[in-house]
Amino acid sequence: MKDAPNAWLSYVLDAPGLMAKAAALASEDVVIESIAPSSTVAGAFDLVVNIAGAEIGTAARLAVTLGVEGAAELNESVFSSDNVMVTLERTIDGKAKATVTPNGTPPMFFLRVKVK
Repeated sequence: MKDAPNAWLSYVLDAPGLMAKAAALASEDVVIESIAPSSTVAGAFDLVVNIAGAEIGTAARLAVTLGVEGAAELNESVFSSDNVMVTLERTIDGKAKATVTPNGTPPMFFLRVKVK
């Protein structure tokens, strides 16, 4: 899934449980469609993530592909996955859902989703 020298990308036929995309997955393909306070975890947010051109199957390893980062200030250098606790799962319509809890209790918080 990464653009790197000697990287391997394999496809399994008739495997709807995997994530399939015709071209290499890039961070520009990942869009946060919605964000709302979590209905199940206090202090957390639910993000619905769409990956353009990709089908997310029931066995897709989202944690290997997607990374959620957070920061208490809007500064590129402080965004980190260490700033959040994340649970990723597939939705019934082929998207990804992330329940994200910021570490600590910052007065404001910024989130982003990237391709690892």
